[in-house]
Amino acid sequence: MRYSAGLVAVCGVLIALMGAAAVAQEKPVRLIAEAEDFRVEKGPWRIVPYRENYYASTFAIAFLSRKACLGAPEQVEGSAVAVQEVQVPHAGQYHVLARYEQPCNFSVEFTVEIEQGGQVLFRELYGRLEDPKIWALSDQPVVPMVRYFWGGTDNIVWQDRGTVKLSEGQATVRLIAGPQMEGPVPRLNAAERHVDVICLTDDTAGMAVQREKARYLELDGWLVQDG
Repeated sequence: MRYSAGLVAVCGVLIALMGAAAVAQEKPVRLIAEAEDFRVEKGPWRIVPYRENYYASTFAIAFLSRKACLGAPEQVEGSAVAVQEVQVPHAGQYHVLARYEQPCNFSVEFTVEIEQGGQVLFRELYGRLEDPKIWALSDQPVVPMVRYFWGGTDNIVWQDRGTVKLSEGQATVRLIAGPQMEGPVPRLNAAERHVDVICLTDDTAGMAVQREKARYLELDGWLVQDG
């Protein structure tokens, strides 16, 4: 009887160790949702191909991942909504990163919403003038706005508006564009919303490496330019 109990205990320890090893072997996730792959549910979101965007280049920072993005006009009546379903490989806390074009001193506001299991778990506004963003080629890479010495161009940025706790399985990501207001009136300095990618990631180590070693814009090393 003591032998059987000991064997059960050993098996329990082995199962626990195997479970811990499986967790340890989970690779960091960089879940890239290309904006042009979102499905438009309503409103004037549209695919913007390379050369029709603001910063049409293939050099340094001024490129679009896969040479396309999703665009919405400067002003929208009501709201424009586009969605994409993604598969979360494992449960965890994920940064919600957006890469988009940020014209100098213009707002490009859009909301990122993430739903899972019938509940909205994340909803944040991106592209506001006053919020910090990740910039390239700057001594202060996380600030609201940068104007380069050659002019207010090449303004493609990343923005991190926080994290969301997700379970393994399907999640729905929404891009929502609405009116861009300044008090009670439409904002004059409002530009078209050009969203390149949404990235859900728990790869904090990879983010740190990008921050330290990127030659141009950090996190761009996770993307490709191929159309």
